[in-house]
Amino acid sequence: MGTGVIRRNGDDFPQIVVLNEPSTSRSVFSVDEPEFAQKTIDLINLKSNQFETLEIPDVINEKYSLYPLIVQTIKDKKLQPITRGMEPDRFVINFNELIKKSSFTKLMRDILATLEKTYRTPVMIEFTILVDMTNTNNPGFQIQIDKCRPVNIAEKMKKIYAFDEIPTEQKLLESDLYIQNGFETNIHYICEIDTFAFERLSAEDQLKLKQAVFRLDKKMAAEKYILISNDRIGTHIGDMGIPLDYSDISNVRAIIEISDSEKGKNSDPLVGTHFYQMLMEAGIYAVSLNMQRETNFIEPNFFQTQPNIIREWISLPENLAQTIKLLPVKGYRNAKELRMAFDQHSQKITAYFI
Repeated sequence: MGTGVIRRNGDDFPQIVVLNEPSTSRSVFSVDEPEFAQKTIDLINLKSNQFETLEIPDVINEKYSLYPLIVQTIKDKKLQPITRGMEPDRFVINFNELIKKSSFTKLMRDILATLEKTYRTPVMIEFTILVDMTNTNNPGFQIQIDKCRPVNIAEKMKKIYAFDEIPTEQKLLESDLYIQNGFETNIHYICEIDTFAFERLSAEDQLKLKQAVFRLDKKMAAEKYILISNDRIGTHIGDMGIPLDYSDISNVRAIIEISDSEKGKNSDPLVGTHFYQMLMEAGIYAVSLNMQRETNFIEPNFFQTQPNIIREWISLPENLAQTIKLLPVKGYRNAKELRMAFDQHSQKITAYFI
């Protein structure tokens, strides 16, 4: 129960809410679009005493008391509150009414702030919520905390930075999703995993590629490099991404995951996963890009023109050398290094050449 947030299956997607800005969606996916809205729900069948996963229309309907808080509908390409008689396939599960028109987000902020003060560090919780709908205009909430553990963040991520605007011609990428604090300098290599090529590999070759990433990472221990992919990194579920462990990439400085629905790649954000927590503790930045957001971009010319020098570092057969590439920063537009600026105040992550 509840694993769908970090272990989605098929074409179902979780929703991520930024509690200090609940009216501003910073999710990689727009949950207001039916394509990226939640489609299934995990539940316990009390008659059979079994866990089940059902389609939303089979469970969520006008008979369900929370219905007005979690459902909206699309009419004339605009989100609207639900009205009686709407067909289920027009519903969008986005929790907008719960998030924006109730005390829920404030209550969650207060709970997390209280726990953070007590633990003297941010915490991660899992919870069960009971909603009292006696007053539909002002629902009441009872929250039971099921799990609570401290979130340990590397010291370098606690320092707050402010950066001047970087000239466009110097930028490699930019994102406004899940901003952390920090500043990375002297990055000399970018490792790119071609996920389309990865998917064409046999299971045996996919394992060999995982081993190759491990060998490269250990060779790069004295260097600074970042890892880029068009898919989720760190997953171990079927075709959901690149099955790497933390130990395979422990020397990387940042992971960049690119979501591009036009290419059929919808990379779930790492936020909230145990893998993400390990990255935070180790001081490894996790960056999400959504190419459908006007504020997100990546410079394709770098990846098209820089030489792949992977075989100068590790031995690989040709098919794997085309799947994993190691691209030097030096020599691109006279650059000496790549820097990454993480600016929470400006809500922006920028990687740029100098």
